[in-house]
Amino acid sequence: MSIKSQMSKMKACFKNYIKFQEESKQTLKVCHTLNIAKTGKVTYSKVTPIEGRISSDLKMCLEQGFWVMNFEKLQLDEDLFVKFPLIYQSK
Repeated sequence: MSIKSQMSKMKACFKNYIKFQEESKQTLKVCHTLNIAKTGKVTYSKVTPIEGRISSDLKMCLEQGFWVMNFEKLQLDEDLFVKFPLIYQSK
């Protein structure tokens, strides 16, 4: 399964979050921190807000989305520590 298709879980988390918000137009900037074993298995996942706050339900959903991802197709030579920003935005 490709990484792009696995990312649909994060999209679903954000869509579900938007359903319960008064304002449907939302922008959420978060930093994702992952440890990926050389086998491709995620061994650590953490989401922190870059701006503002993030609900605990959304935070947990996004973190769990990365826990189940599989990066084995990357064929890593060693474990990786990855930190990157993502912006979730609704229209």
